[in-house]
Amino acid sequence: MKNKTLQYNTCSMARSWRMVCNTLCIAVVLCTFNACRTSKRAEEAALQKQLQQAERVQSLSRPAEGMTDLTAKIGLDLDYNSRPVSVKGRLRMRYNEVIQLNFTAFGLMEIASLEVRPDVVYIIDKVNKKYVKASYNSDMLSKAGINFSTIQALFWNRLFVPGTQSEVDVRDAFSMYQSGTQRVLRPKQQGWVKHHFYTDEDLMRLEQTQMSISFYEATWRYDMFDDIDGYMVPTSHDISLSGGSAALGAHITLSGVSCSDKSWKVETDLSRYQQVDIEDLLSVLGSLR
Repeated sequence: MKNKTLQYNTCSMARSWRMVCNTLCIAVVLCTFNACRTSKRAEEAALQKQLQQAERVQSLSRPAEGMTDLTAKIGLDLDYNSRPVSVKGRLRMRYNEVIQLNFTAFGLMEIASLEVRPDVVYIIDKVNKKYVKASYNSDMLSKAGINFSTIQALFWNRLFVPGTQSEVDVRDAFSMYQSGTQRVLRPKQQGWVKHHFYTDEDLMRLEQTQMSISFYEATWRYDMFDDIDGYMVPTSHDISLSGGSAALGAHITLSGVSCSDKSWKVETDLSRYQQVDIEDLLSVLGSLR
């Protein structure tokens, strides 16, 4: 009888042990499955966030859909080595075609203009009917990666990859880190000039572009964003150049901004103007005082 009781207890303990083992195995499997599922969700969320950030970076490299033109009255305040100059004028831009800056005297007569096109830059003295023609082919501009796309991006408040043309895919072109309440984007391929772009924390707008080489630094800050015809446009531009013996500061204020005015002419008729050397630029600068 004792042997049967012992045998029964032994069998009962074995069954209980198997049940415990089975339960533990099921628990381990469930925990592993849940952990994998949680890990997979985390990976999917991280991937989705990366894709969203990449798309926002791409959107910061070009104007919003349908935005091709921008026109505005401008106030330009220059300070070169503590010598201030103020001038009024008008800004007209058509994306991938031209940037026009027309300057006036007493708010009435156009005295000079700067016209930036994809292949050439014109500086026009409208008083003396002269103009200077410059290209982007100089060694310094090439080394600095400055071309029409660079200048256009600065005026349009856009990201750019130094040395490339417009409409490139920039989604994987930048490394990114946090700096206070801003995101800082740095091109992965840096050239002669080092670039840093500062955006808001959500990568919704570009707030500053910084370019530096050796001890020289140029900064273009954007502020006073306003909803113009459904587009967010910075109406305040602060530009500074420091390093060496010279210091240049400029503040551009935009007013009467429109993104729907497409009635203006893209090119200026220079048939009655005389092309001159770059030295004659001094006469244009003198007329702006």
